[in-house]
Amino acid sequence: MNFQELYTLAKSELDSITKVEKSDIRLEQVSFNETDETWEVIISYLVENNNQTVNPLTALKGVPPFERIFKKVLIDSKKGVKGFFIYEHYPKKWSL
Repeated sequence: MNFQELYTLAKSELDSITKVEKSDIRLEQVSFNETDETWEVIISYLVENNNQTVNPLTALKGVPPFERIFKKVLIDSKKGVKGFFIYEHYPKKWSL
């Protein structure tokens, strides 16, 4: 399978089980596990940030109107989805 096929399968599975309005869907990472012959596909998308308060000053506080959500999808060699997981992505801090 190529990356485009894996992305399409993962996105299709995500669309079929979530009803939230998504935008800017990205393929973030792909790896193959030779032991169980599954692909681990990480995709992300933007959703409206529901954690912000309804206050016009929130923009000044740096609370973004959208947040990026990450999901991990396991796909086997027969193109079957074997797992769907919350994926916590914490960016590494840069240091000099």
